[in-house]
Amino acid sequence: MEASAEALSLPSTLLLLEPVSSNASLLDLDNASHIGGPSLGYGYAPPGLSSPAPGGPGGPGLLDPSWGTWFPGPDSPYTAAQAVVIALVLLCVVVVTFVGNILVCVAVCLVRKLRRPCNYLLVSLAVSDICVAVLVMPMALLHEVFGRWDFGRVMCDLWVSFDVLSCTASILNLCMISVDR
Repeated sequence: MEASAEALSLPSTLLLLEPVSSNASLLDLDNASHIGGPSLGYGYAPPGLSSPAPGGPGGPGLLDPSWGTWFPGPDSPYTAAQAVVIALVLLCVVVVTFVGNILVCVAVCLVRKLRRPCNYLLVSLAVSDICVAVLVMPMALLHEVFGRWDFGRVMCDLWVSFDVLSCTASILNLCMISVDR
């Protein structure tokens, strides 16, 4: 005995859902407003939403790591293993840059003998490098690993502005240190 949609009183939006093809990528699902709701985003799907992998029904769903579509994503030039290694190396670079420059600032502030005008230029260089580590490197890491920009146009413009500003400040600080020496 089949129940009709009217008998179940389902909302009409559920009846407008289109089937997702077996070859649909997660990017297609993410940008598909026709499947009845807001963007799903990477790594998230409501319970029960899975599309079979190419090769037949009952295959692994979209979030199954063996299928490999959610990480690093369809736009990434890297395999999942390569993306993990690259992400870990770049994350280490970000952390070492941040911690190392914080240590420079703390050393100059705490050690009385280091409080000289020439060292203030080093603190200025350290602060500009901290800005690079905090404002530029994390988004560059994500852009490199995922192969696309997911943060919108405004964040893209801000990121490029922070990149140019922070890197220019570092370069000018290096020029001033070389003139001072």
